[in-house]
Amino acid sequence: MDLTDRVVVVTGAAGGIGRAVVERLVHAGAHVGAIDKVPCALDGALSVEADVRDPAAVATAVDRIAAEYGRIDGVVNNAAILRDGALVKLTRGGIETLDLESWNDTLQTNLTGTFLVARAAITHMIRAKSKGAIVNLSSISRRGNAGQSAYAATKAAVDALTRTWAQELAFFKIRVVAIAPGLIDTPMFRSIPEPRVAAYKQRIPAGRIGLPDDIAKMIQAVFENDYVNGTTLEVDGGFTF
Repeated sequence: MDLTDRVVVVTGAAGGIGRAVVERLVHAGAHVGAIDKVPCALDGALSVEADVRDPAAVATAVDRIAAEYGRIDGVVNNAAILRDGALVKLTRGGIETLDLESWNDTLQTNLTGTFLVARAAITHMIRAKSKGAIVNLSSISRRGNAGQSAYAATKAAVDALTRTWAQELAFFKIRVVAIAPGLIDTPMFRSIPEPRVAAYKQRIPAGRIGLPDDIAKMIQAVFENDYVNGTTLEVDGGFTF
């Protein structure tokens, strides 16, 4: 899909990866609707404030983008939060379990948010007959990562959604692909304790932490290559060899 004059919705647009995706797609000639729960001024993009956990807010935001540009051709489901926590851990006070609020917040943002945005956009995409694509952000943590019960579960579920939607939307010539970033230098990444980061970095054959634009480049490539569908592409510098 040539991105020139195509309309793409990007969520989590104010964050590290989201901002890089918006910038790269705009540079490629796309019209971008940038959704985030906080105000974000991004050159060349229509910024819309909405919480992806809120069905009404999502529908309003997506409809506004479609009204502004006349169509929707693609979606990048990037909005996510990280609430680290093991199912159980020992503390000085005894045994502590993962709190339900953290679990629910993570599921509502990372999984339900992905569903709500895709649901709001898909009718516009079908009507546009654009043969476009939905790109969902997964993670290498989807394989399971101690201390990330909720986050890992949501990203594994995003993989399942991706494969399911790819099957369901093939009839409409709409592709669905997941991107699984490794360690990327973003505000979310910076919340990881430094000793753990150092240990992770030693395992990366590329010898460096990834940059947001490493992910943005792959997302652009997915939109432009219509033979990529129903799979998860790992962009991690070889971390998961």
